[in-house]
Amino acid sequence: MKWHIYKTLSVDAFWNNLKTVAETERQIGRSGSVSLVVVETQPATPDALAFAEGWLAAKTAACEYGWDGVERSESMVFWLPSPSDFLYGFVIKPAFDNESTFIASPYPLPWLPAA
Repeated sequence: MKWHIYKTLSVDAFWNNLKTVAETERQIGRSGSVSLVVVETQPATPDALAFAEGWLAAKTAACEYGWDGVERSESMVFWLPSPSDFLYGFVIKPAFDNESTFIASPYPLPWLPAA
């Protein structure tokens, strides 16, 4: 999967509207899958293993763009619309205000600064 990686200043608001990676993994594990459309970037119904592999690939990509690989707080999952459903992406939240937030998206987000 190709991840588009962005690096922004610390994002401090609205985190309570997102689920953590762990919460999302548990939800997918309980339901068996999350309904997603078949596209090049993600399988139609990722199970917990596919989601975990996506998370690992996103972390690896973020490391290539300057993330130190240390999770200081729980990373979050966000969802983007696709032609008929939603795709997941990840936000790696820093523990300190002076650290950058890394965003891994399955789609380009041209309004964000590239890493």
